[in-house]
Amino acid sequence: MTNYILTEGQKRGSCPEHPGKSNCSSDADCEKGSFKRTGHGRMTGVCDPIIKTCRVLAWCPIENDHNIPDPALLLVAENFTVFIKNTVTFPFFGVTRSNLVDDGRNAKLSKCVYHKTHAPLCPIFRLGDLIEQSGFNFELIAKIGGAIGVVIEWSCNFDFDVKYCIPVYSFHGLYGNPEEKDRHKESVGYNFRHAIHYMVDNVQTRTLKKVFGIRIDIIVEALGRKFDVIPTVTAIGSGVGIFGVVTIVCDLVLLNLLPKRKFYKDMKFKSVPPVNGQQVSRVCR
Repeated sequence: MTNYILTEGQKRGSCPEHPGKSNCSSDADCEKGSFKRTGHGRMTGVCDPIIKTCRVLAWCPIENDHNIPDPALLLVAENFTVFIKNTVTFPFFGVTRSNLVDDGRNAKLSKCVYHKTHAPLCPIFRLGDLIEQSGFNFELIAKIGGAIGVVIEWSCNFDFDVKYCIPVYSFHGLYGNPEEKDRHKESVGYNFRHAIHYMVDNVQTRTLKKVFGIRIDIIVEALGRKFDVIPTVTAIGSGVGIFGVVTIVCDLVLLNLLPKRKFYKDMKFKSVPPVNGQQVSRVCR
């Protein structure tokens, strides 16, 4: 969580909608029992004379989710770190690998921080770096929320020592970039709501929070390979067999289906004089 909107002391009752939701000039504009998809409750049939919006049955006062704190309340989260532990298993090869590996360039786990060049195997990531490498702006994402994907790719060749089976990290922004001008305002960022319920003078009351934060999806891709003689020989044998069939099929097509099949037949076969009264053909290839 990097930002939130707090609505305290909500109670069930009747209160006016926010301007722009259900504007009205008289009670006739507020159909009792109806509701708008983007509204907060069913209309009571009454137009509030001061705010000029329809009164609705809802949790009151109604949340105003347009006043997002700017800058975000927790900008210091940019320097927080994320520790990702990942293990992959290749049961066919009997190999299990963890991303807690060392190629000799990384410092100790308690001191290292991931860097694409200087510490590519360190599993500890600075949150600000994750956001930056995913193509997002941290201040904007901290304000309205966002989601990023951390891809851990294992591409292992077990013809070599298993120590060379190491992860490669990459980072991607999800749900689109909120800085794009053509992005719909209703769909940007990442947020959710949760409420804390309690009793005040025997009246059910709640505090509602609309929370903006950073969602991290871990995506693991693993591929293990090793040379095997049997599949190789089988593939070569199949290829040889296919080439043999191809020759027969080509002859059938050329001799029977093509418009110039007579020319091909004359080039392929050459007649010779009869021998002992029998006609003999000699194949020319």
